[in-house]
Amino acid sequence: MKPPQIRALLEEQIKDLKLSSVKVVVHNGLVVDYCRSIKANVLLRGVRSSSDFNYELELSILNKQLGGMETVFLPTEPRYLVLRSSTIREILRYRGNISEMVPPSVEKALLEMV
Repeated sequence: MKPPQIRALLEEQIKDLKLSSVKVVVHNGLVVDYCRSIKANVLLRGVRSSSDFNYELELSILNKQLGGMETVFLPTEPRYLVLRSSTIREILRYRGNISEMVPPSVEKALLEMV
């Protein structure tokens, strides 16, 4: 999937939020540099498992060192606990049903790629 298509899919997911402060931004560089440019000092990061948390914890320490960023970790909903992009790709490869795992627009885009 190409970045413009990914961006459009993400924008589709946030359209109903009706919050002007929520937007999809593509940035090629360090997240701390982008945050500095918009005067943000907190990152929200989603985690599914302890391995996600360990990885994100290391990133949060680096972001704190590089740019003074604080990180808040948000646990996933239980139904997404074992969901990984590699799992979705495998299910698609064997023509399995992913409708309960991804939003409808994402499912449509992924099925068009198969």
